[in-house]
Amino acid sequence: KRLGFTEADLGSSFDLPELTLNYNQLPLETDQRTFKLNVKATDKNHPLKKLQVYANDVPVFGSQGVPVSGGQSVSKELTIELSTGINEIKVTATNIKGQESIPQSFEIQYTAPYYKPDLYLVTIGVSNYQQSQYNLAFAAKDAQDLAKTLSGSSAYERVITKTITNADATDSNILSLRTFVEQAKVDDVVAIFIAGHGVLDKNYNYYFATNNMDFNNPANGGLSYAQIESLIDGISCRNKLLLMDTCHS
Repeated sequence: KRLGFTEADLGSSFDLPELTLNYNQLPLETDQRTFKLNVKATDKNHPLKKLQVYANDVPVFGSQGVPVSGGQSVSKELTIELSTGINEIKVTATNIKGQESIPQSFEIQYTAPYYKPDLYLVTIGVSNYQQSQYNLAFAAKDAQDLAKTLSGSSAYERVITKTITNADATDSNILSLRTFVEQAKVDDVVAIFIAGHGVLDKNYNYYFATNNMDFNNPANGGLSYAQIESLIDGISCRNKLLLMDTCHS
């Protein structure tokens, strides 16, 4: 479901798509931040659905990849932003049945000089809830203390922080943080810390309890794993850390 497929999409045949790269045209190193990659993919049985590119095991175009609509054959030029140093690039093609090709991979070194990265730090803590019988003692304080501690780190050129606690920690305010972490560049670091209640609904789906969540119906105001991951999925930054101090996390 999370990958965008249904049971009806899945078939009984497992002839995988085939993907090819022209390795003779791939340089070992470059001094250019962006790199253009020509990809060809075919499937003898089913239309192709998407291409996926990983750089050092991070999906460059997010978990959903690059959608394609070229039927059973596609040829596409992809533009990839490189990280400083070695980039291990892996490329796959997936058809409409959810079957993914064997990865084709290569390494390319971006020879730019090293600079200290910036840290984009988000800390979220909820100790006080609209349903006050669920109040906690330390979640908000933990979020504030972590931001204060890491703000003094010498490992980064800059530490840019966003701290949201208690009444401000609503589902809409937390999801709006996407615009903040999107500012991080490819070599920067994004860290998100979340503290508070974590609950399961009747179907055992996880929700982070925002200040305005209905504990009797967690989908009303609560944040699912997928929504939390959406904050960092597909952003340019590849060094991403999610810390969750909640039950069931």
